Amino acid sequence: MVYKRTIYWLNTTFGCGAVAVDQDGVVYKWDTCPLYQKVFGEQRFWGKLDQLKRTKKMIGMVKLEIEKDPF
Repeated sequence: MVYKRTIYWLNTTFGCGAVAVDQDGVVYKWDTCPLYQKVFGEQRFWGKLDQLKRTKKMIGMVKLEIEKDPF
């Protein structure tokens, strides 16, 4: 099994920054900006992202990179 992590750049009405998400949808706090560490907390990335879209706080999102661990 290959471990995969995706890094997104989020732009919301209250700030912008990078969010690292592992293959299970969990936000990886060590590579996520402090603002979004607080926003996402222990929640899954896609669930919280849908909530941001429903409340019209989401402006945009860009996928920056996909990292794969070969071990």
